[in-house]
Amino acid sequence: MFEPGYTSEKSCCTDVQQKKGRSRHGWLNLIKVFVSSRDDIDIVLRLKHSPNVFIQASDNKEDIENFVHAEVEHSINNHKLLRGQVPSQLKIQIISALIEGAQGM
Repeated sequence: MFEPGYTSEKSCCTDVQQKKGRSRHGWLNLIKVFVSSRDDIDIVLRLKHSPNVFIQASDNKEDIENFVHAEVEHSINNHKLLRGQVPSQLKIQIISALIEGAQGM
């Protein structure tokens, strides 16, 4: 089963074939991407001959902080969070809790 927003390689290629009328290998370059949040030795060994990009949760820290700040501000301004009545100290606590809870994910 695929998560919403994701599609399988087969499904994607079938759609392209139907829309363009070309063979899968005639013009389409496939890119296979494997994403894992685990630094598991079995995965590392299985993919040792493939190009790899290693990331850590800390690599996303600034993006997550910016997102959380923007979304909390947006929720307050649109009266979706406590009807817009959020004391500044509580706002700071909410933002801190969300960033901490995200753990880089």
